[in-house]
Amino acid sequence: MAKSIFYVDALLKSEKKNISELANQLITVLTNLSEIDGVFSSFLYIKDSFKKSINIQSLGSEKAKNELAEAILESNKSDIKQHEKEEKPTLEFSRDFGFSHVLQFYFNETKLFTITGNLATNDHPYFRLNSFDMDNQFSFEWYEKVIKSITDTLSPTSASVIIRLDNFFDKYIDLKVKYCFGWLTYFSNDNEIQIPDDLEGVEYEHTEKGKYIILTRDDFTVSKEAYEVQRDKLLAVMKEVKERVPEYSES
Repeated sequence: MAKSIFYVDALLKSEKKNISELANQLITVLTNLSEIDGVFSSFLYIKDSFKKSINIQSLGSEKAKNELAEAILESNKSDIKQHEKEEKPTLEFSRDFGFSHVLQFYFNETKLFTITGNLATNDHPYFRLNSFDMDNQFSFEWYEKVIKSITDTLSPTSASVIIRLDNFFDKYIDLKVKYCFGWLTYFSNDNEIQIPDDLEGVEYEHTEKGKYIILTRDDFTVSKEAYEVQRDKLLAVMKEVKERVPEYSES
C-alpha cells in the first residue's frame, strides 16, 4: 500500500453549467467512484460557514442531486446577490466563473481526503482529490481505478496522480511546462499536447478517447531510494516531452 504522497488532478474543457447541472455531474461522478470505494458515497459539503452532510447511498441518486443543488444555491446566495445582483437565484442560475466546491470524505470520523474544484466555469474547470492524510495508504490499483472512473465520467483533457512533495514539485516548476505528469497520467486524443507513444521507460495503455502513461506499477513509496529513482525518472520523462513537443512548454 502506497503512502499518501499524491493528489489526483483532472483538467476539463470549459463549459458553463447552472447549479442543477453542476450538482448532477458531481453526484454522478461520486456515484461511479463509490463503486470502487464506498467512502465516496458520503461527504460533507463546505462553503465558508455553511456545511451540509449528504449520503448518496441512503438518499438515492436523485434526492442527493437535489440536496446538493440546494446546498450550492443556499451557500452562494449572498455572493450571487452581491456580484450578479440577482435577488432570487434558482437552481437554473449560472455564471461565467461557476461555483467552486469543497467536499470532505471521512471514515470512522477521520478525514481521508477532500475533493475540490470548479466544474461549472468557463475558465479552466478542474476536479481534484487532495489533502490526503499521510497516515492513510492507498494502492496503485486504487489510484488507477479512481483516475479511470474520473476520466470515463468527466472526459477531462488531462488527468494525473501527482506527487505532492516539495522535493519533486519544486523541480517540476523549474521545468516550465504546462502540465505535471504523475504515477499515472492521462491525455485525451483532442488535447493540444500530443504525447509521443515512445517515451523512455514508461508503459502505455490506449483507450478510445486517449492514452494513459504509467510510470511504474510498483509502490515506490516503500523507501527513500525507490522514491528518488522514480522521481528522477518522472522528471526525465517530462524533460523528454518538452524537447519533443513544443506545445508542452510554457509560453
